[in-house]
Amino acid sequence: MTELKSDKRQLMAYTGSQGNVVSVIKGNFAEGKAAGMCFISVRTIGGMDVMILPDRGLDIAHLIYKGVKISFMSRNGIVSPASADRQKEGFVRYFTGGMLTTCGLRNVGPDCVDDNGEYHPTHGRYSLIQAEDICIERPDIQTAVISGTIRETALFGHDLTVRRMIRISDADSSISITDCLMNNSTEEEEIMVLYHYNFGYPFLQEGCEVRFMGSDIVTPRTPEAAGGIDKYTEISAPVDGYSEQVFFHEQQGNGSGMAFAEVLSPNTGISARLEYDAEVLPVLTQWKSMRSGDYALGLEPSNNFVMGRKPERANGTLKKIKPFEEIEFKTALRLKKI
Repeated sequence: MTELKSDKRQLMAYTGSQGNVVSVIKGNFAEGKAAGMCFISVRTIGGMDVMILPDRGLDIAHLIYKGVKISFMSRNGIVSPASADRQKEGFVRYFTGGMLTTCGLRNVGPDCVDDNGEYHPTHGRYSLIQAEDICIERPDIQTAVISGTIRETALFGHDLTVRRMIRISDADSSISITDCLMNNSTEEEEIMVLYHYNFGYPFLQEGCEVRFMGSDIVTPRTPEAAGGIDKYTEISAPVDGYSEQVFFHEQQGNGSGMAFAEVLSPNTGISARLEYDAEVLPVLTQWKSMRSGDYALGLEPSNNFVMGRKPERANGTLKKIKPFEEIEFKTALRLKKI
C-alpha cells in the first residue's frame, strides 16, 4: 500500500489545496426523522469520514475508516430533537447510537424521579440539546477542529455549559474530544457524564477481540453479565433474543492519567483504540449487545457506575461540581491498520 505524504509542501504539491487533504462540508437532512437537522461532514485523504451532529450536542453519527464502517447505528437512525419521543421510556425510540452519544449532564443510567420530585430521563438530556457558537478551524493541513457550546439550564435551577472541541487529525487517524464542563450558577450541582462510544458491523463481527489494560478490575452489572464474565472480551455472531450484558471496568491510568481499551477486528484488518482520562472518568462501562438487529459494542468512559442518579448518590459515587468550577474531560479514538 502506498504511504501518503505527510510534509505540507509535498501534500500541497500533490493536492493543490488544504480542502483536498481534509474537506469540511456543512449540510442539512431533507427528510425522515432527521429532517431539518444540520450536519458537518469531515473527510480526509487518509480515509477518515466523520459526520458530526451540531443539533445533538456535537455528537458523532458516522465514522468510516478506509472504506470500513466503524460505528453502530441503531434501527432508529438519526433522529432530530424535534422528532424525539420525550415521554417516559422514550430513549429507546430516539437513541441513535452513532460513533458517540454523550450522556448526562445530570443523569446517566435508568430514568428516575429524584427526591425533590424532578424527573430525569434515561441517560439525561444532553444528546437532545442543540450546540451553539459553532466554529470550524484548520490549524494545519492535516487537521480540522470543530468546536461549540452546549448549555443545559433551567429557570431557578441548574446552569451547566460544555465547551466541546473535536480535533480530527489525518496525520495519525484520530478523533480527539476535549470537553470543558462549567457550572455557571452559585449552587453546587450533582453531575453525571458518560461518553457512549459505539462500534458496529462490518468493523464489529465474530472474531473481534476487546483488550483492556493489565490493571483492569471487571464487575458484571447484572446476572446476565455475570453469566458471560468468562467471555467478556469475545465478540460472537448475532444471536436471536440475546440479553445485553454490561460490565464495569476500573483501570489505572498511565503516567499522564490516561487509560484505554482497544477493539481488534481481524476480518477488516483495523483496530480502534479508545483512550480516556481515568482521573475524571474512573469507570469504563462495556455494553455488549450481540442481539440480532441490535448488534453493537459500547465502550463508555464515565464518572460513575451508570446506575442512575439516586443509586449513585446512595452509593457515594455521584460527583459534584462547585459553583463556577470547570472540569475537563478528554477522550480520543485512534484508528490503524493491523
